Amino acid sequence: MKVYLINQSPDTSKKLSTISLSSYTLKAYVEANISKNYLQKISIKVIDFDYKTTSSKMIDTILSGNPDIVGFSVYLWNYEKFCLSSEKIKSFNPSLTLMFGGPQLNSSETAADFMNKYPQVDIVSYVNNAGEIIFYNVLLSLFKNNKLKSVKGIVYRKNNDILINPPPTQSTDLSVIPSPYIENIIQINKPTHAVIETSRGCPFDCGYCSWGGGIRKIRYFPLKRVFKELDLLYENNNIESIYFADSNFFTNTKRSEIILDYMLKKKRNIEPFFEMDIRSIQKKIVQKFTKLNSNYCFHFALQSSNPIALKHIGGRRIQPDKFAQKISLLKKWAPKSAFKIDIMLGLPGDDLIGFKKTVDFALSLEPLRLIVNYPIYLLPGSKFYENRDNMNLKYTKKIPLTITETSTFSKSEMNDALKWVIWVEILTYYYPAISNFFYLIYKKKTSSISRTDQLTKWITSLNEAVSIYPNNVDLVDIATESLHGWNILKGDILRRSSELESAYKIFSTIYELEVSQHYQDMTESIIPSLKLLEKLKSNDYKTNKDSHQYVFSRFKDNKNEKIN
Repeated sequence: MKVYLINQSPDTSKKLSTISLSSYTLKAYVEANISKNYLQKISIKVIDFDYKTTSSKMIDTILSGNPDIVGFSVYLWNYEKFCLSSEKIKSFNPSLTLMFGGPQLNSSETAADFMNKYPQVDIVSYVNNAGEIIFYNVLLSLFKNNKLKSVKGIVYRKNNDILINPPPTQSTDLSVIPSPYIENIIQINKPTHAVIETSRGCPFDCGYCSWGGGIRKIRYFPLKRVFKELDLLYENNNIESIYFADSNFFTNTKRSEIILDYMLKKKRNIEPFFEMDIRSIQKKIVQKFTKLNSNYCFHFALQSSNPIALKHIGGRRIQPDKFAQKISLLKKWAPKSAFKIDIMLGLPGDDLIGFKKTVDFALSLEPLRLIVNYPIYLLPGSKFYENRDNMNLKYTKKIPLTITETSTFSKSEMNDALKWVIWVEILTYYYPAISNFFYLIYKKKTSSISRTDQLTKWITSLNEAVSIYPNNVDLVDIATESLHGWNILKGDILRRSSELESAYKIFSTIYELEVSQHYQDMTESIIPSLKLLEKLKSNDYKTNKDSHQYVFSRFKDNKNEKIN
């Protein structure tokens, strides 16, 4: 029996191969637990596609191997492509068994709805925290020609019926899950962004999130395993960065310090990425981070400063004043380190005024970048998903369900807010000279209006001077219809705003608006950039990388990066 497990990595700004760990872990678990007699008759192959791979390429690759079972690991970024590809695959080979699983199908209700919509799918595993044992039991049942009725945690098709089996009563013991790195299942022979897990579960239970499959208790992989994985990754010169796929790496501070200390002993520098709750930040932890990477960029989730929206989120969200205190300490402990702040547009309970207040608060902390998460998906297993109708949310009817409007935030207001905040990101991140000027006038207290009012003043004039949005396009419609379409449109918006003529108009507009009040503040930012742009426009320009990057560096360094 030949089994293919299909991954597709997300579109990221890093020009590296990205490992999708889930399918490799499934393969490792089956091969470690199935009897040798069966293992000789079952082959499992993991196929990793990058985000650029077309559906036709996927279909050709999969069908050319003539598998018996194809499993798809489904996330937001590959959902559409996997649904389309699997339909074509089944039409070419109806005898194939197609199995789906992943965070997008994290409830029996969603799995059943999914199978009704996509008749090509035979089995869905809907319990993410027990994926290994479920997959193992499915393969064993199919291999032995046993009925799937006994396999817990799946929805499956029998004749014309869709049947739902109950979930497992226990989660998989992490100590018995083999590492695909240690078992040499993952072969890394090109520059790679690696992923490892040191724990599973999430303690916070935020309304918009389904991390950990609803399991709030944190379960840990043995430290011995974590150390061995790190040894292998550090020894491989193709590994350039490591993402720790834990909901909060610092839930157990003592344990996380032990891991950081182990990494600090390594002779080679690999860039680490961690998910962390800002409340976990302590002086000794920050100091260890700066030893790992003196220019480490922290990344914190604020989401909102609106108390009503925070109440809807739940999950013991940190309050804005405590968030600001932690940022102040971070700046004191690691003055050379930068940080990014996440916020969300369109949260239940939020409105246009509240959203702009969140932006104002976040910018007052002077992050390297303000990241705006939009649209908001109703993820199966999350409280927003379960209470979507009781909360009077309006959302798309196709999976993934996506919020289009709330009782306090109309679709029209979301569209206006989205157009406004994309400009905010362009001005405060993608053009460093403008960002430096913006933060300077508030450091020196030479602006008498709020940060959002200052930006609105600029944006109002910029909308008249520069066209970065396609005519007659509703951004909310595009964003909630298709993630792929939204990424394409965002890329187009960034390209429009970075064109030479657009850049010149942006800088000259801000100069004209502020020169009478802030001339001195512009002398090291707006004015030299404007002079450079004038030379570029006149073609009277000799290459000067430093000055050129001062204007365009964010666009250049983040060529494939999209506004979130």
